[in-house]
Amino acid sequence: LRPRISLVGCSVGIRIRPSAESRSENKVYSEILTDLLNENGREWHLHNNCRSRLLSTELLDFRDLLAAQNPDVVIINVGAVDAPNREIPK
Repeated sequence: LRPRISLVGCSVGIRIRPSAESRSENKVYSEILTDLLNENGREWHLHNNCRSRLLSTELLDFRDLLAAQNPDVVIINVGAVDAPNREIPK
């Protein structure tokens, strides 16, 4: 049985900023994490549940989803949207 990781949070988990040198090799950090974990021969399965503009107060909306995924590890990525220096429209 493959261990499961559920990632939840804002768009930091789904966006990349490609470099000019090698656009095809850029990955979001959930892909990098999966690659690194799978290097040791153990296969991990990662559910990337990140959403654009997700506030920390909205994390509770993911309770049922996370329960259904039944992860071994939950990574919570919040804060970038909660502390902007400009208004972010919903």
